[in-house]
Amino acid sequence: MKRMFLIGVALAAVLSACAQNPVASPTAITNPTAVATAPPLTRAKGVQQLAMDARGKNLYKAASDGLFVSGDEGKTWNKVALPNEIADKPISQIALRTETPDTIFIAGEEIGVWRSRDAGASWKQVNNEIASGRVTALTLHSNGYPRDESKGLYVWVDRVGVFESHDDGDSWKQSADTKIGLSNQDVTALTHTALEGSMNTGWLYAATASGAYLSMDCF
Repeated sequence: MKRMFLIGVALAAVLSACAQNPVASPTAITNPTAVATAPPLTRAKGVQQLAMDARGKNLYKAASDGLFVSGDEGKTWNKVALPNEIADKPISQIALRTETPDTIFIAGEEIGVWRSRDAGASWKQVNNEIASGRVTALTLHSNGYPRDESKGLYVWVDRVGVFESHDDGDSWKQSADTKIGLSNQDVTALTHTALEGSMNTGWLYAATASGAYLSMDCF
């Protein structure tokens, strides 16, 4: 079971807590009704996220007015053609596979999750089984801990929580501790790491305006 901790808590204390209380629930949300009816997350205009492909060939920019690519380390930019239904809509998340750098994922509060396997030449929406298209954060599995997860990824769905996929987004399931104990549900970024000490598939960090949080697998 996953427990939530502020990053400032020592790792040794985290592991000790898991060992002593393996069935404890994550921290409860103080006011679930208020969280459920809170205004949707809004972002400032401009660049939201950058990602470089593993070959160092293309730098991608997710922005409030679309997706852009640079082949000269950001000196000049070209807009990436996207399907009509998401063209010019805000994109807040982008991630590229290290092993297959032509595989790109983009996401946003208005577009859900989309995948390209040919460096952005064509796109497919991969929102199957996700409760809502309001995706505010996306990260790829860091892979190889303790098993091959080269097609794993996670998203945060606004007011719903974490969904995970193990087949590059073809199918999804809601994570067991979907809101991972966060009192602040406005998650703007996720990142996964195979930090030593996880007992399952690694560690998931979540960023919010009130701080950064760590979720660990503990069972």
